[in-house]
Amino acid sequence: MSRKIYMCLAIVGCMILSSSCDSLFVPKKVKWTTFAKIEPLKGKKMVMVELYTPWCGWCKRMERNTFDEPNIAKFINKNFHSIKFNAESRDVLTFLDKSYSFDTKATSRGRHELASMLMVGNKKQGYPTIAFLDENYNLIQAIPGYKNAQEFEIIMHFFAEKHYETKDWNEFVKQFKSDKEGMSPTT
Repeated sequence: MSRKIYMCLAIVGCMILSSSCDSLFVPKKVKWTTFAKIEPLKGKKMVMVELYTPWCGWCKRMERNTFDEPNIAKFINKNFHSIKFNAESRDVLTFLDKSYSFDTKATSRGRHELASMLMVGNKKQGYPTIAFLDENYNLIQAIPGYKNAQEFEIIMHFFAEKHYETKDWNEFVKQFKSDKEGMSPTT
């Protein structure tokens, strides 16, 4: 009889441990990579590029309040190759057989040519800007400005689930239901 009780307790214990392990193995942070590392993976996943600068306070705030939110990080890691790119980098970068370098004339401070290419068509060209690329690394759209976790959750679903192909943004926002109850709006 006591053997059955121990067996039941062991099973219950394993079930409890298993459910709590899910949260242990969920990445708490976005796994950032580089353009060079994703180039051979073309055709497999969409790309999300955070264009930032080291001096940008809103970029740091978005990192802390949005990208460090576990549910946001988990979704990004599952659905995108994520690149954090310093828009004022002075490094020459080759991506898809094209070289990009720092352009001293792009803005008063200068801007990397790749960052300018990813911001093309945006009236507002500041930091942070999040650029979304399809699986073949074609620019879909760049979204300028700070977004809190609730705002960004909607944006990442819009692109990852390819709603941008069939739905108007405002229509999508009206029907969107959050994955996570109680995701707090952080500012």
